[in-house]
Amino acid sequence: RENVFMMPFEFLKMAHVTGSAGAVFLVTLDVASSDLTFLEGCFRAFIDGSNKTMWLSSGTEDFFLSAFYFDAPKLFQAPNSGVTYKDKSRVSAYKFFENDPLLFSKSLDLWWRCADLDITQDKHGCPNRWPNPSPYADQKQFYNKAKLSKEEKIAVEEIRKGLKKNEELPKNWAAMEKERIAKEGKPYVHATFHSANVTTYTWVYEW
Repeated sequence: RENVFMMPFEFLKMAHVTGSAGAVFLVTLDVASSDLTFLEGCFRAFIDGSNKTMWLSSGTEDFFLSAFYFDAPKLFQAPNSGVTYKDKSRVSAYKFFENDPLLFSKSLDLWWRCADLDITQDKHGCPNRWPNPSPYADQKQFYNKAKLSKEEKIAVEEIRKGLKKNEELPKNWAAMEKERIAKEGKPYVHATFHSANVTTYTWVYEW
């Protein structure tokens, strides 16, 4: 799929297979936005008709075997995954599944989301503890554009009240908050998410 325009929290179906067994071989993802907050999006799969979510990452960069917004190293090419391009608003990455198989016997649905919240703020969001607290999912709901939760809107307004007149949150606010969380272990809410243009390719073997 090429140049798919996505609003924040929209879901993108990366693969849909029915009536056969198979294996995912390769996933590529190229996303351009006004910043990198789309990397909060998690990958999830539904295998063999199950409506129980199989979480494949806790963020986009985790799926490609990296962390912290691909901060170190920024670019890498390895046998299992790599990042071929990155700047302040765009990332291009790939992942092979030869050593990390994703198999199915009857069907496969693979989804990515343009940014994500955790499950305490969005019932379709990423799990934040173990065992996985995610409810059983109706994938039809993924086609609807998600909106900020009431709790997140309140949190954003509280943050903005502390700003001076005509002052905006810094563009690297999300990264700053990630660093604060790592040091303090406190939860947070992103103030802004942005739309993105996405090009992706998924290679699936069937038999």
